[in-house]
Amino acid sequence: WFQRKKRIGLAGATGPSLYPYRTFLRRKRVLDPRLWGRVTVLSHPGYADLGDRSPHKVSGDSFIAWMAQFQFFYLCPGRCRLEFIKFRECAYAGCVPIGVPPKTMTPQTSRHMLPLDWTDYKNQRNRILKIKKTEAMERAKNFREVFAKDRDPQSLRERLVSEVLSWRS
Repeated sequence: WFQRKKRIGLAGATGPSLYPYRTFLRRKRVLDPRLWGRVTVLSHPGYADLGDRSPHKVSGDSFIAWMAQFQFFYLCPGRCRLEFIKFRECAYAGCVPIGVPPKTMTPQTSRHMLPLDWTDYKNQRNRILKIKKTEAMERAKNFREVFAKDRDPQSLRERLVSEVLSWRS
């Protein structure tokens, strides 16, 4: 873990209407001198089933291996606050999740994400840049453990049943 780059990995499609948070960070990595050289971007591979030609072959296990070279990974839920597979892959890769939690994430899990958006950007950015490797490693480990418990199939079933029963009453 100590050989990881103290950088932020960022991957996925951009566009202010669909991915406002990810688009925000992509712009900040160019405009903010404190982020110069601290954010590594992997372009979206496109959709092969729609005829897109992929600019790279990083997907599945190789994507998780790519993520694992960084201490931090930027996660955003898109404008609809959906949980994409990147959240799970971030836990697998053992990265510190930064960004914006999705609506589906429990408060116990989302508190392990370090916020990074436009609401208090400079303070959030400075906090992330100052984190020591040992603290980052502990945060990544905690996120992985809490995320695994939160996404345990039995736990998910219990929450679903509880939700459905609350609708009946």
